[in-house]
Amino acid sequence: MRPLIFFLCVFLLVPGAFTAHAAEGPASSVAMLQKAIDGMDTDLLEKYLDIPEVTRKNAQYAVELLEKNPSLRKEAQKSPVLAFAMMSLGSKGASEALAALVAHEAQSFVHYGVASGAFAGKPGSGKNPGDPGLLFAPLLKGDERDVKRFDDIRVLEQSGDTARIAASLYDGTRKKSYPLELEATRRDGIWRITDVLNREKLAALPE
Repeated sequence: MRPLIFFLCVFLLVPGAFTAHAAEGPASSVAMLQKAIDGMDTDLLEKYLDIPEVTRKNAQYAVELLEKNPSLRKEAQKSPVLAFAMMSLGSKGASEALAALVAHEAQSFVHYGVASGAFAGKPGSGKNPGDPGLLFAPLLKGDERDVKRFDDIRVLEQSGDTARIAASLYDGTRKKSYPLELEATRRDGIWRITDVLNREKLAALPE
């Protein structure tokens, strides 16, 4: 099992530097994320990516893994932030608080990665990027290793206002790609990424 911070990063972070040209329809959300990344535009990012929803779902799943997996808890305790937050893990209130913490930290990291230019491979180029948070900040290297690039983007199926999109995520830190299956939902005529559907497979991948 990879360190908690890394695998959370993989499936919590949907935005990256997209290279494929998206067609009209569900995949257009990916094209607009590309524009948001290139322009270091967090307003545009939020228009096409439901950051609170994506981070909430995956943070809850991450906490469930922690509760079930002793070896993963041991690995997670290497992070002082998580070690403190897990002191009361097991009770409903503590589990919900930890999930909220992870989701909040992930949102801060995503905003910083886009606003600072880090995810586009241009660290330090943005203005007022904010704070990357404590939990995921160690992932930032300050160079091209921060790049996240999505390739092979295609729509798997569409039913009304919901669609499944497949893509591969290249992580600059690990220099390897990971398969993603994303959910896109159309609201008010706009397709937004609302979930990462293969989180369980991603969590099970070897380092």
